[in-house]
Amino acid sequence: MSASKTTPKLLDAILGHTSGNTHLNSAEQCRQAALMLTSQAQQSIHIFSHDLEPQIYNQAPLLEAVKELAIHCKQPCIRILLQDNEKAQKEGHRLLQLWRRLTSKIEIRRPHPDYIDHPESFLLVDRTGYLHHRFYSGYEATVDFNSPLETRRLDDFFKEVWNQSEPDSDLRDLHI
Repeated sequence: MSASKTTPKLLDAILGHTSGNTHLNSAEQCRQAALMLTSQAQQSIHIFSHDLEPQIYNQAPLLEAVKELAIHCKQPCIRILLQDNEKAQKEGHRLLQLWRRLTSKIEIRRPHPDYIDHPESFLLVDRTGYLHHRFYSGYEATVDFNSPLETRRLDDFFKEVWNQSEPDSDLRDLHI
């Protein structure tokens, strides 16, 4: 599917209303899908990522959407499981900078060693929509703005990993 065919569908997608998964195959499509999902978030954002893919998550509009949700939620509502923080730290990833300013609303953990090499990455929004990469190293992905069942399945896995994980001490050391 070309970017020109996917772009209008993504631009019109409404979280909780637009059903049907869409196959994505480029960084631009994934970036656009992530932005559309995060900009519509009202309750939560969960990210399971290898290195916070900068082509997707280090973009000003997406960071602004994450910041808006973080500022307006009453409790921690953004959770990130980051498998490898080295690249994100080295490149000065702006999502890490935002986390340092909003630590009471954004939580980052390093997955338990049993999950550290998990090949998938995903973004979950409001337990309703998702962006799912079966292999974190590429831009082949699926997005759906209204799939509570699949989002719940991914979120159950996220919670399982989250509950066995701890805050990433390498990130904490830099924060002090």
